[in-house]
Amino acid sequence: MLNGKLVSLRELEIHDLDLLFLWDEKEDLYLFKGRYRFASQEDLKNNFTGYSFSQKIFVINRDQAPIGLASYWDEDTRSRTCEIYAKIYDKSVDPHPYLTESLSILINFLFNTENLSRIYTCISDPFDEIKQVLGKLGFIKEGALRDHRFIQGRYVDTVVYGQLKGENGHLKTEKLRR
Repeated sequence: MLNGKLVSLRELEIHDLDLLFLWDEKEDLYLFKGRYRFASQEDLKNNFTGYSFSQKIFVINRDQAPIGLASYWDEDTRSRTCEIYAKIYDKSVDPHPYLTESLSILINFLFNTENLSRIYTCISDPFDEIKQVLGKLGFIKEGALRDHRFIQGRYVDTVVYGQLKGENGHLKTEKLRR
């Protein structure tokens, strides 16, 4: 478990899947984007093992209650990079402080424990709350993939944000020399 002042992050477990299915009925869960929608809770549970191997998923808890998810995937051990994302699904809370702390905890874990050198995220929703948080945490807009995704009947750009280990107070690693 990874702890902060406002939230704690713990690995997703099979008993969390009922809540995830309810969240997914209200809006698409980011961790299922690009894959088919699950027809039932049983379908989700049967496919859980495949997700847990391809993606490390954390439940964001506030006062022991789940309010959202954070995860990383596409970890490249040779280049020491991965993609991250977090979202608060509990609509009764202001998402910004919880996203900020959740991402900060995850970033510190990835840079300091997993020894990654670069973390990035790709955002297609222009109204995603995470966009405001990324700047606070030192992420830099690296570029945009124009009309990259088809969402809700229209093409939208996907913006790529990244952070290197040496940025924003994280330990800087020495660059490779030829």
